[in-house]
Amino acid sequence: MAKRKLTFEDLADRFKVEVSTARNGWVNVACPFCGDTGKHMGYHAEFNAFSCWRCGKHGVKETLVLLFKCSPSDAIGFMREFGLRQTAQNRPLVARPATFRLPPDFRPLGKVHRAYIDARGFSSAVLEDLWDVMGTSNTGTYKYRLGIPIVYNGVPVSYTTRDITGRAKNKYMSCPVDKEAVHHKDILYGLDKVPKDRVLVVEGPTKVWRLGRGSVATFGIKFTKAQIEILRTFKHRFVLFDNEPLADRQARRLADALAMFSGKTEMLRLTDEPFTDVGDAPNSWAKSLMRELKIH
Repeated sequence: MAKRKLTFEDLADRFKVEVSTARNGWVNVACPFCGDTGKHMGYHAEFNAFSCWRCGKHGVKETLVLLFKCSPSDAIGFMREFGLRQTAQNRPLVARPATFRLPPDFRPLGKVHRAYIDARGFSSAVLEDLWDVMGTSNTGTYKYRLGIPIVYNGVPVSYTTRDITGRAKNKYMSCPVDKEAVHHKDILYGLDKVPKDRVLVVEGPTKVWRLGRGSVATFGIKFTKAQIEILRTFKHRFVLFDNEPLADRQARRLADALAMFSGKTEMLRLTDEPFTDVGDAPNSWAKSLMRELKIH
């Protein structure tokens, strides 16, 4: 009889570390990096990756050292014994889209959605064809919103929505974390459509729509280690957040974090422009910027 292959769960059992098996093959444990008191970190054997929903992705050896309070040499021994491999430095997590579905009230854009899009100076045809943007109905949790699928490796793995009335308490409402195939803060909006090794980083989807292919969004001014891991793989990175103090500080933090890696990182500002939000920029300005940065 063939010997059963040892698993990470077997290793955790050896060290009396409590685990729980989640959907999609993730084995969850308390993250040793961020003071987690729950089980926000997961290990996936197929992806060979540890990732915490709070603080991002971590290397296998480093995680074992902290999780099991062992030496680096012991961690390497455990990796050999249990068939674990060190995480590839530049490999982002892979989506498991089979269990993910967009909300049933996401539907083709209606007149009210197109009117909002036109008023913002976007093209509804481009948003539909390039970014798969949809509309929501006039009832339910996401009433009167744009439905924005978040696509990774060619398939939807999450979504967010944008209010079109100007009256909603929350401008953006996103997929609950436990419903996502991949947590949206572990990836970047627009990543699939970056044509080469130069990328412009902005805050949100509407800014990506304005700039087009080659731009990506971090879903707000806060960024994660997992997003840095993806961005560091590009040879030339530009960071452009809105022209307001908090966003400017976060943009500087992101640029400084990326500057530690090989390649080139530049921080851009809107200080000399008549607008403070990239999403409100004229289309001609956006096209000119992307040509200047040699991204398109």
